[in-house]
Amino acid sequence: MPVLFFDIGETLADASIGADGSLTLHPRPRVFEVLDAVAGLRKGIISNPGPGEAARARAAAALQAAFAGRFTDESLLHWGAKTARGIFDDAVASAGVPADDCVFVGEAPEERAVAREAGMRAAAHPVFALAAVEGRPVFWARIEVPADRSLADLEAIANSAEVVPVHVASPHLVLVMASARGVHALEQGGFPADLRGQVAETTAFLMRDDRPVSLPEAFTDVSSTAKATAEATLRAAAAFGFLASALDEPEPSIVPLGPAPGGVYIAAAAGTPVEDLHPAEAKPGHTERLLPDPALLSRPGEAQVRGFADEFANGVPSAETVAAVRAAITPAALRGHVARISGADPLVEGEPLTVRSRDASSPDNPRVVSALARRLHELGLTVRRQEFSWHGRRLSNVEAEFPVAGADSAVLVTAHLDSTASRGEFFDSSGRPRPYDPAHDPAPGADDDGSGTAAVLAAAECLSTMIADGRAPARTLRFVLFNAEEQGMVGSKAYARAAAAGTGSSACSRWT
Repeated sequence: MPVLFFDIGETLADASIGADGSLTLHPRPRVFEVLDAVAGLRKGIISNPGPGEAARARAAAALQAAFAGRFTDESLLHWGAKTARGIFDDAVASAGVPADDCVFVGEAPEERAVAREAGMRAAAHPVFALAAVEGRPVFWARIEVPADRSLADLEAIANSAEVVPVHVASPHLVLVMASARGVHALEQGGFPADLRGQVAETTAFLMRDDRPVSLPEAFTDVSSTAKATAEATLRAAAAFGFLASALDEPEPSIVPLGPAPGGVYIAAAAGTPVEDLHPAEAKPGHTERLLPDPALLSRPGEAQVRGFADEFANGVPSAETVAAVRAAITPAALRGHVARISGADPLVEGEPLTVRSRDASSPDNPRVVSALARRLHELGLTVRRQEFSWHGRRLSNVEAEFPVAGADSAVLVTAHLDSTASRGEFFDSSGRPRPYDPAHDPAPGADDDGSGTAAVLAAAECLSTMIADGRAPARTLRFVLFNAEEQGMVGSKAYARAAAAGTGSSACSRWT
């Protein structure tokens, strides 16, 4: 009988770590539905809660609290890094069945690839666990929403089928993962699916390319819709052509998934460095890693957000608020924050450590995260770290909240805390050009985005001063610093997905 092994973070549940260090798991959308569907199969865990027996014990306790009675065989619980096949071999041995009868369900394509090396089957999302058990493939598919249908109609079908949205480009175009059964359900419901290849050990990206494109003269007299379609096709071809030539690999590691907003969708094999590639003439920050999320099609807050925007546009800050902002957010305050996180001054005043880089691959990155979290905590805010996985690393966003009881919403003040020098020039000891080494080379990032991080810190300091003076905001305020944004907006995507799942800031410490 097949045995299922689930990753936890970014696959089975979101997690929150309280001020006392307690861990709570918040199951992700459709997970209980999946677990009920495979109730007759043995189920285990392959996940990494961090080093040490205490972290593993805490993880096991949180698992049982959130999924009571669903993961009862302790011999099938495996804790540790998933960067090598040893943990997967151990899982197969504990199952007592052939490796091909074991399925690993995990979002990270790199981890699915390692599971495959161990002989296991793999699924990219819990919704496709049964498809993996039965050996049925899962495809990338584009859904053109008919004019007489809506995203709500599509959601009603997707949420009852083997379909998981990956990106909502507009009310008319959605990229999804779907099995053949899922495709059949979509087409029966009036949503034709354009299949673009198997998911397997790939992940999807949106590669934007704002370089100008020129249409042939034949398009001079065609309709604006035809022109827009032709331009989108040309832009997608140019963006994909750039990626293909930049990778220059003998085996194709990327597959086009068709035009996307301002660029192209692609599926990239595990380990393909898509995040590092940018056309020289295009603006930076255009690559977005796409995550499967059943909640993407739900848009309950759109009308509310429009109302808030109108309210803010028509509002005028009080004289007291303006004076407080001017007093707290000064050039000297901003320069001080930028100097500390870019390495010009010690990271923490009075301590010797200076940092060289905030790149996601740099050992200084977690040091900066800790310093930022400590400073925000000193301001009297409720601080949480949201952990997520990127290329086998455990990275953290930082959230600091001032809650307002009874508030109808929360206002977010954000920036990204990481940096990169991928477009810099580096030379070896002989003076020859060499590639940027993100783990060792300096990437101070004073402007991108040290300045934004400094602004968030200064705004938090301003709020702290106003609260000390007896004033309070009308809505909850959250100061959020995202990590790994230079790698495809990974941190903000993880944060937004937790919020979309309905767990909000209570799920702000993600665990992988």
